[in-house]
Amino acid sequence: MSILNTKVSWFKSTKQTDVQPSFPISDFIDLIKGNKFKEKIDKVRAGDKSIKTQLPTVAFHGMFEYSRKASNFIEASGLIILDIDDVDVEKLEDMKQEIMDSSDSVFAVMVSPSGNGIKVLYYVEPDTITKDNYKAIGKEVISTLQTMARLTFYLLQIV
Repeated sequence: MSILNTKVSWFKSTKQTDVQPSFPISDFIDLIKGNKFKEKIDKVRAGDKSIKTQLPTVAFHGMFEYSRKASNFIEASGLIILDIDDVDVEKLEDMKQEIMDSSDSVFAVMVSPSGNGIKVLYYVEPDTITKDNYKAIGKEVISTLQTMARLTFYLLQIV
């Protein structure tokens, strides 16, 4: 099965943690590419940071039951989500390309809603991911990306 067909959880906003009906990863990527959230993202990038909490949150890393809590994580998609914050805006496109080219495991790279960060979707075997080791795998991926792409991350978080 293609990773694009894998269903993942999503939440109406960053503050709402109730799980919504799941959708395939491809549907969420199409919404992002189709600028579904462009109006809100433009407001965030114009300085209204309060809008950011109104954007939906997609759990590209898998499925949750009931609510977005680590204890309710029930199935991994195979994607690890990395957040690279505080990137020099003039270097965003070059950094996105460098990350994309760094490994066949990089599934997608996109500019974050803030406009000064990058979100990386990195694929690993879903069977290796559990709610207990997700962050540890993310740290290993960060190290791998830094080595492969020779990137210097100012601040990197695992979402």
